[in-house]
Amino acid sequence: MNELLWKEFVIKKVINPDALPDKIANSWEVCRKKDLNPFQIVSNTVLRYDQLSMKQKRHKLLIDLVEEEIIKISKIFNQSESLFILTDAEGYIIWRQGNARAIDQANNIGFFEGSRWNELDVGTNAISLTISKRMSQKVSRFEHYAVASHEWSCFACPIFDGDHLVGILDISTYKNNHIEHQSVTQLIAERVMNRLFQRRIKQQQALMTYVVGTDNHSVLCNEHKQVVYCPTEMERYKQLSLGIDIEAFCHQYDGLYNVESLLYDQELIGYKYQFYTNNHTERKYYPGVLSENKTYQNFLEKVYKAAEGTVPVHIRGESGSGKEIIAKTIHYNSPYKDGPLISLNCGSISENLLESELFGYAAGAFTGASKEGYSGKMRQAEGGTLFLDEVDSMSLKMQAALLRAIEEKQVTPIGSNKSYTVDFRIVTATNQDLKTAVCEGRFREDLYYRLYVIPLQIPPLRQRTEDLLPLIESFCQKKKWQITWKRELFDITKHYPWHGNIREFNNFLERLYMFYPIEQPSSHVIKELIEMTTFSAPQAPSNLRVKIEQEKNIQPKNEAEKILQTLEEYNYHKSHAAKALNMSRTTLYRKIKKYQLDVI
Repeated sequence: MNELLWKEFVIKKVINPDALPDKIANSWEVCRKKDLNPFQIVSNTVLRYDQLSMKQKRHKLLIDLVEEEIIKISKIFNQSESLFILTDAEGYIIWRQGNARAIDQANNIGFFEGSRWNELDVGTNAISLTISKRMSQKVSRFEHYAVASHEWSCFACPIFDGDHLVGILDISTYKNNHIEHQSVTQLIAERVMNRLFQRRIKQQQALMTYVVGTDNHSVLCNEHKQVVYCPTEMERYKQLSLGIDIEAFCHQYDGLYNVESLLYDQELIGYKYQFYTNNHTERKYYPGVLSENKTYQNFLEKVYKAAEGTVPVHIRGESGSGKEIIAKTIHYNSPYKDGPLISLNCGSISENLLESELFGYAAGAFTGASKEGYSGKMRQAEGGTLFLDEVDSMSLKMQAALLRAIEEKQVTPIGSNKSYTVDFRIVTATNQDLKTAVCEGRFREDLYYRLYVIPLQIPPLRQRTEDLLPLIESFCQKKKWQITWKRELFDITKHYPWHGNIREFNNFLERLYMFYPIEQPSSHVIKELIEMTTFSAPQAPSNLRVKIEQEKNIQPKNEAEKILQTLEEYNYHKSHAAKALNMSRTTLYRKIKKYQLDVI
């Protein structure tokens, strides 16, 4: 824009260019050097829509409070060409409201939501001065550095939350040297600060209820991660004192800890830190959720002790109790931790596939075999740990092959004449009593003595209900699910048996998270979601129990003999025999093959 156009514009505005105020002349000089239209100057920094939305979401409480207060006195501003502007502490406009003509004029100079009005972007203005001086400021017309703002008079007030500047409330008037309603604007800012202060008191009270009512073993911090409460057992750490930055302490802490966000009315009010100071636990690997149950902690001590050796370990635990977690704990705390951990569920595949999975096969050993052959799980576990889950589901034939491989430390792939020496630690697991399987003839006694060197029994979840709360907290952290009703959830869930153990409990939490990601359901709804799949320990009717006991008294020595006996009774009619055995024909055929029964 050249000087001629500048003078022409000034003349049209009925302003004598020779009598221009110094500030206008200075602004013109800046615009001339930058080749900019002085009446089009806007902020150099404007947020994208998604960035603005995030800021507005972060400051939703502040925006709501300002709106509520302005609505109360809105009649006062109906006749004036005024505009209310709310910015954050950096000067980004996050909300505005006012006269329609004033809004149109503000749009012309970029005085809209998302633009930044600090000193660097638009020069001297009421908002930028308030940010730097942290007190109310007034800037009228030609006092603005930017020529585009010379039609405006502005008055801005800071809004504090405690010692923190959180926003600026500005009232701007178009084409008016006098700024009306300054005192009202100041009053609005003070009322908002009072309400923020009242809310902070309530938040602090809510934070302390974790100490007084529910929790006195955790370190509590405010939303700035400054310590506000330290339990007695943590006082031995001299670095941990009230007011310190908890992250500085965590950086030098050599143990394990969990962090939980604390919310009040969906607003962050602080953090809860749980520090685990058991020296033995600190130096051992454990991938599960740390337990607060003494029985389970004693069980883990046995696991750690067993892991130090090289002999076989057998894990017994109910379905979903975490047998694979224990297997990992054994492996990564053992002399074999630098080798691989190879896992195989023996109950999930057929006998033929199980043989090739374990021992491998040579190239072209059978139809469909890989051209390169397959090494097998035993050879893959070289120098590490082989974990066989549901080992009791193996056929007697497979048990014999496994015993031979363990004793000889040799593996011969299917279709090959070559044997390979293997060295690994074997860990097995079942959800049934292996001794009973031996007595019933379903498991080889010689293999039992090979595997059952160090037996470990996992305590079921129903015997350690205090661990439900850490499981809830762990689930919430993984899902980034911020809820304030964990204690109520724990109080309900601790009364259920959880026969599916941790797996069943996590499945319930998944359902709860899916249906109620935000609002808190009633206790009745929570119970319904639990009972959707949870069942109590089966209690047969009295007459049925009698029948079962009678069957036990006449039951043959093992399942194989019972199947043979039933087939003989029905002249080897498999459909009738399966019905009498209360199993499908497919299951009957599988068991005939499993026990290698010679039937017609």
